[in-house]
Amino acid sequence: MLMGCPTRNADLPWPSGTGGEVGDDDDTVGDDDDDTNQQDEDGDGVTVAEGDCDDEDEDINPDATEACDGIDNDCDGEVDEGFDEDEDRWTSCDGDCNDDEFYVNPAATEACDGEDTDCDGVIPVDEQDVDVDGVSLCDGDCDDTDGNNFPGNEEVCDGFDNDCDDVVPDAELDFDEDGYLNCAGDCNDSDPDIHPGAPEICDDVDDDCNGIVVEGATDDDNDGFFSCSAIPEVTDCDDTDPSVNPLALEICDGLVDQDCDGLVTDGEIDDDLDGVLACDGDCDDANNGIFPGAAESCDGVDSDCSDGDGDTDASDEQDADADGVRVCNSDCDDTDPTVQALRNLYWDGDLDGQGTSDPLAPYLPNQCAAPLPQWVESNTDCNDVAAAIYLGAPESCDGEDSDCDGTVPATETDDDGDGQVECDLNGDGVADDCNDLDIANSTGGSEICDGQDNDCNGLADFTAPSGEGETDTDGNGIDDCAESGIDNDGDGETVGDGDCNDNNAAVNTSAAEVCNAADDDCNGLVDDGRDND
Repeated sequence: MLMGCPTRNADLPWPSGTGGEVGDDDDTVGDDDDDTNQQDEDGDGVTVAEGDCDDEDEDINPDATEACDGIDNDCDGEVDEGFDEDEDRWTSCDGDCNDDEFYVNPAATEACDGEDTDCDGVIPVDEQDVDVDGVSLCDGDCDDTDGNNFPGNEEVCDGFDNDCDDVVPDAELDFDEDGYLNCAGDCNDSDPDIHPGAPEICDDVDDDCNGIVVEGATDDDNDGFFSCSAIPEVTDCDDTDPSVNPLALEICDGLVDQDCDGLVTDGEIDDDLDGVLACDGDCDDANNGIFPGAAESCDGVDSDCSDGDGDTDASDEQDADADGVRVCNSDCDDTDPTVQALRNLYWDGDLDGQGTSDPLAPYLPNQCAAPLPQWVESNTDCNDVAAAIYLGAPESCDGEDSDCDGTVPATETDDDGDGQVECDLNGDGVADDCNDLDIANSTGGSEICDGQDNDCNGLADFTAPSGEGETDTDGNGIDDCAESGIDNDGDGETVGDGDCNDNNAAVNTSAAEVCNAADDDCNGLVDDGRDND
């Protein structure tokens, strides 16, 4: 951009020839005795008196070359002269990308001229002429990808808006989308089957748009019907076969439309491809396993079409009682849904629903129905005289195998031989034997000084006559009652001496072990040395 000329300071002397006045000194410069203007402060060889307009910058003096930097480099009173040739107040160093054109600079508005008017380095797309037809989008080109479409161009028969008037003539449109335009010879643009080159058919219409209707009618088979007629209903659809014409009878061949009605009847179609047409007796043409002569199977279907309708065939394929089993599948009683195949029946003496499992008991083989309610199909009852005992029955405290699993529960057996079991045999809600491994402990037993609940009342509550109980007051590992010296059974040995059952004189540390499921010698072992095998 141009800079303004420097303003003269009236207080400073000017060089000779520039309007200064002669002073009192001899140099004719108006500085009188001041010789400042004769100095060269920047050492560029030019003094202020000689025209150096900035004596502090050696690159600025009358001999310097003007540069585009916003400074009067050559001291001629002008700034950046020669860098704004088009005088638009923008220099090339200020971003003027075309200093020969006044209207091209960074402050200019883009114009539709194909130039970078605003110097932003981009020519807008709408100013470009992509298809090189001489017209850009901003000048009205409606399709800048096709050189045949631009304002003022002549319309041609191509289906495009060639003259860019926003209208494609109807004659150039393909309304029936058959690929042929009205202006290109489509004589009926509402029917895609009618256009130049279309096959001519016998329909009283100029199908190929050649101006001729119904061409080449013949009666080559001499059946009285022509191969082409203005009336489709009387047209011979095969002019080489006299048995084919609009009055012929349709026959079951699956191949030929004998009566020329455009249809091969449904009965002549082999939909399931089993080789038999419906008109030839296929009673289900959707199933290739059903046709005359097919093998019957026990499926409730008329496979061989012997019934004619494809439904259930013989009675033995029916399931009259709807139990899912047909007579042909061994339903021995098709009137009773609970009975299907022949079965063996077993006697249920206790009427618990299960027959006896005794292999020697009599049974009825291959029966369809039971002669009496006691004859049942299962033979899983291990006790056929007790209704509470059968396979799967709940176990009860009775010492029996109630559920027939071959095992009596351990809680129902008397392991220590004291006549009591661990379950609640007497029905009082409490286990009878609280320790079925020790004969000294049972319901109703006598408490002794052994630290155990001998009477199964839930407590080790023996008390000696002197008051000592089954507690270890002094913490020496021996209950107080054992230290009292009591010998209940009179065998000469107290509990403190090691008598493990002080209510039985036959049990003490000196006794001999016998085979009786008890620890006779108080060594902590039962019947030790008695299982020699």
